[in-house]
Amino acid sequence: KVSDGVMQEIAIVVAPLIREYAEDADVLKDVLRLSSLLCHSKKGMEVFTSDLEGLVLAMAVFPESLDVQKWASRVLSKLVESPSNRETVVEAGGISRLVTALRFVGHVEEV
Repeated sequence: KVSDGVMQEIAIVVAPLIREYAEDADVLKDVLRLSSLLCHSKKGMEVFTSDLEGLVLAMAVFPESLDVQKWASRVLSKLVESPSNRETVVEAGGISRLVTALRFVGHVEEV
């Protein structure tokens, strides 16, 4: 098992990549996939919670990218599992983005 400290160190490197690749859906989906794994660590969650705006922005830039919406939704879902993160996610607009993404992903998977 990977320690929380190692997960935090990796998250510190990965989190800024969400903003850096906010206009490249192909790279962004992989960054978000890795981010969702890092959010299984409490320390990793802290890193992503500190820059939720980048995550919300990525979701807004690619509203019709199934991969971006799916992986970003997983990150947000993981973050809101912690009661201490919920208000931060709400303030960053994460809940409304999450609801929009879930509707989109559900619609696409039905078709």
